[in-house]
Amino acid sequence: HEKGIEKISIKEGLTSGELKRFVYFLATGKDDARGARFEAIDYGIIQAIKSKDETEEGESTLSRSHILHGATEVLKDLLKSLAKGGSGTSVSSAQEIVASIMQGIRQDAHLFHRLMQMQSHDDYTVTHSLNVSAIVVAQATALGLPENRLQEIGLAAMLHDIGKEKIPSEILQKPGKINPLEFAKMAEHPVAGAKVLRKMDCGSDLPLIVAFEHHIKYDRSGYPKESSKRKLHPVSYMTQIADVYDALRTYRPYRDSLDIKTTLSIMEKGRGTEFEPKLYDNFLRTVLADQAGAGA
Repeated sequence: HEKGIEKISIKEGLTSGELKRFVYFLATGKDDARGARFEAIDYGIIQAIKSKDETEEGESTLSRSHILHGATEVLKDLLKSLAKGGSGTSVSSAQEIVASIMQGIRQDAHLFHRLMQMQSHDDYTVTHSLNVSAIVVAQATALGLPENRLQEIGLAAMLHDIGKEKIPSEILQKPGKINPLEFAKMAEHPVAGAKVLRKMDCGSDLPLIVAFEHHIKYDRSGYPKESSKRKLHPVSYMTQIADVYDALRTYRPYRDSLDIKTTLSIMEKGRGTEFEPKLYDNFLRTVLADQAGAGA
């Protein structure tokens, strides 16, 4: 059993300094949560009952999975701020969350499997963004990409759905399947996201590119429609794969979550059409290794 952050709420008056300090706390977990004090951030701790034969070793250490899961509340405010044309501070704070994901993967090779087990049924877009970032960073790590590239890639993946902040909440939070008119509105989010990110300095154009391309499939179907036959960015393909995987594995009001075997069976049919085949194979190896190591 573990103890961890159960709920985080952000109050008015949050400064960039306090936010960075809190994200650092989420990333490292070094401080006992009961001793960490934040003026504009409230959070709750849950303590699971331990069996008598469990040791006290590491008792004051928050679980890595709970630490990263707690970042969803911080990320929620960041996405809203960024979508409204946020500041460089907002981008920097988003990068801090990516750093926490990278650190989590280094310390827990099966992190994204554990994240999938802790899906929040609320704030789907925020939880989804965090999960997709973790899955894409895991894919990129498996490809042997250098640390500085992982940071850039993780940020791009985390911001892939930022355009959804421009979509009416009644569509995003609809308890049933959306109708064709609502889908057409939803399909505007890649372009909306690219427009938001074009106005910001994210350190590179990769977040803009991924936001625009992540719903264009390997065979050029999907959206937005493009007349050119240019190759999409590899990170867009990786994000698309992670996007579909997380969506299928997540409970939605109109359907249950799918288990890993069923999810991969569905996705396998899209290899070479929906998904870039070599990157899909890398993803599959990553998932299977993660699943085996996590004892799923």
